[in-house]
Amino acid sequence: MRYDLLKRLDATDPLAQLFNSYLQGLSTLAIMAEPSYNTMAEVSTLYSGSGPAKHRNHLRHSARRYYELTVLRNSLHDIHRHVVEAIALLEGFFAAYDGDLLRYAIERRFKSIDEYGSDDESDWYRNPEVADATATDAWQVVYKDDEESLAYYTLHADLAYHFGSDNRGEHIGTSGPEAFYPYTALVQQQSAFSFRKMLEGVTGKEVTITRLAEDGSQIPLSLADHIEDEMNEDIRSNHLVLRFDTVLAMCAELGRRFPTYPADQVSTYQLLLTCLQDVREVRIAGQPPF
Repeated sequence: MRYDLLKRLDATDPLAQLFNSYLQGLSTLAIMAEPSYNTMAEVSTLYSGSGPAKHRNHLRHSARRYYELTVLRNSLHDIHRHVVEAIALLEGFFAAYDGDLLRYAIERRFKSIDEYGSDDESDWYRNPEVADATATDAWQVVYKDDEESLAYYTLHADLAYHFGSDNRGEHIGTSGPEAFYPYTALVQQQSAFSFRKMLEGVTGKEVTITRLAEDGSQIPLSLADHIEDEMNEDIRSNHLVLRFDTVLAMCAELGRRFPTYPADQVSTYQLLLTCLQDVREVRIAGQPPF
């Protein structure tokens, strides 16, 4: 049975494509980490300490790899989601509110309390025109525009969710490229785990690799051609890693600076939107100033 350990991102933007290529580069490692041939009886025996030490060590190593790859996959999915959602939030703000931060917070507060309620009695007033106090329109939301009342409903507060705030899990800037380094190194060196090299390592013999011709026949690929393919793959892998590391570094810098951004300056959000769009489009050549 195969497991979708490195599930692809269901999106077509450049950031999703980059992350999918990165995950694809770890496919060989994922196959090795999958518990395809273990039974519960074996796992129970090994974890109880009664199995062979060699098998126990292998199980612990595989379990760690499986767990780390699961976290890695979830992290890339979450980073992408937060980038896309933060962009949508900012684009919606500029389209609907034309940069009016106060109006955004006032309307956000009103809609939130009207939909989800509030335990603060000062947020409600009794409508005297409705006789039945239990009627849905008997109580209405009180208009407030002071800073304290709107603090939770500002654009900065809404964006904070995407940059971690007090929430657990992966967000924009939570993990920089260094956190992914052990796996990035494997992606960069993925040609070292090529099918040819793995077979030759097992059999001790030179393996003939073929490719499909236009007529459907299999044509042997010379060793020189195959090595050239691997060299080209190394070039592609290096380029992939460069873009991956740069994008995560951009996210890390945005995450570091976000708490310091003045919440009442529209220009801050315009720059932030540009930066996030650069991340989504993987524009690493001309980064905006942070």
